[in-house]
Amino acid sequence: MTEAEWQVVRASLPVPAWLEGRGGRPEGYCHRVMLDAVRYVVDNGVKWANLPKDFPPYRRVHAFARRWQATGLLAELHDRLRDRVRVKEGRSPDPTAAIVDSQSVRAAANVPCSTSGWDGGKKVGGRKRHLAVDCLGLVLVVLVTAASVQDRDAAVPLLERLRKLYFSIRLVWADGGYAGRLVDWAAGKLGLTVEIVKRSDTSGFVVLPRRWVVERTLSWLMRSRRLVRDYETLPAMHEAMVLWSMTMLMAAVWPDAAGTLSSHVSRPHRPEGAEHVRPELCRPPPGRQPLHPRTHSLHPRRSRLPPQLHRDLLRPQPTRGFRPGEHRQDLLVLRREHLHPDAPDMMRHDRARHRGPHRPVRPR
Repeated sequence: MTEAEWQVVRASLPVPAWLEGRGGRPEGYCHRVMLDAVRYVVDNGVKWANLPKDFPPYRRVHAFARRWQATGLLAELHDRLRDRVRVKEGRSPDPTAAIVDSQSVRAAANVPCSTSGWDGGKKVGGRKRHLAVDCLGLVLVVLVTAASVQDRDAAVPLLERLRKLYFSIRLVWADGGYAGRLVDWAAGKLGLTVEIVKRSDTSGFVVLPRRWVVERTLSWLMRSRRLVRDYETLPAMHEAMVLWSMTMLMAAVWPDAAGTLSSHVSRPHRPEGAEHVRPELCRPPPGRQPLHPRTHSLHPRRSRLPPQLHRDLLRPQPTRGFRPGEHRQDLLVLRREHLHPDAPDMMRHDRARHRGPHRPVRPR
């Protein structure tokens, strides 16, 4: 995350008990490093074991994410960021209306059959995530069930959780899948008015009032590769991944006071005949430092290799009869030769001691 995003997240982070003198074991890693590691997994969709070596060990990172999900620290961080974004947009922190909808995603092979199913309408086998968002599209409640669960059946625990967390909500918009006895049950049991937004009779694509907000939120979640397919064994971890994705979005929106939520997450408009450029890289928002065009960071990566060696490393190496992987060692020698004068001798000594003498490939 950038320095501006970290200042936003840092102000909303829950304070550990050991920092306030209330006991507990001090943590061994910085919160910023751990948050960057979890965000890397959510954004790129890699396995926990495939985290780059620049981050802490993946078992520590996974335990950190699991602990924050189980203790409610992630939900607290998400709610604080959402309240700040709502205040920035000129709204009250307590929402009074919500929009609900669901989205079916395919499940990976590690997802157990007990928590997955088949969605006959969408022809998707996996899980279904149910969202309740506010009028800005920010997530209020998320619930993950099997794809075979109907929307009106999953809406019962979803609305119960919504009523328990937000007493100020009085109106809920939904599509035709939530019509029926759910409307009467929500009015009599929870005191919520469920208004069904029906599809128009016109052919073609039509933007439906209020329903487009939650559809836009579902498209925001698909930007995180971890959420394109369900890889989580537990449904609770999938719900946590949704919250992590939204924290990334809200932390990126908040530092720029000149923009709004829609201007950051929507695709920029390009007039007809204009050249296709990336305005977020060419023209930085006012009040922020220009981003580096290659690393997309406020602190460009400083390499200790000269540009000529960079080009040599990126150039394809010919096969000179070496064993598989031998050219990789040559590149490592090239890199270490620049960093340490005695690196080639050290590498030759290690190769002769551990891997034996060089043997050329026998021609066939």
